[in-house]
Amino acid sequence: MNYWKFAFFVCLAVLALSHGSGIISAAETFKSSRELQKPPIANQNDNSVEVLRVWADPKGDNQFVIEPLWNDAGSWGILLVDIARHAANAHAKKYGGEPKQALARIGQVFTAEWKQPTSPANQIQ
Repeated sequence: MNYWKFAFFVCLAVLALSHGSGIISAAETFKSSRELQKPPIANQNDNSVEVLRVWADPKGDNQFVIEPLWNDAGSWGILLVDIARHAANAHAKKYGGEPKQALARIGQVFTAEWKQPTSPANQIQ
């Protein structure tokens, strides 16, 4: 999977998150800070590490920091699907509708972006 296409998918999923199982409420966090709170695992498990950070501008610019933790790149596929499912649940909870429909829309846009990227993949130094 192309690194930047992967990054776009992750960004899309993260942008859709605000509430959901295992997800900290972005609305609550943004009241006092522009950064999200750490999830409970960050404080409860000394083996846990941050593998992805995404900053998004509502006007469309996004930047990512990714730590390739796993030897098998396919492990990111599992993480991406987990993110997409949480994003679909969060979107449905916040905006109404069914998570299944939100997940289908995420997949639809992912496929379109995969085929024809809307922006170049520039690596940040």
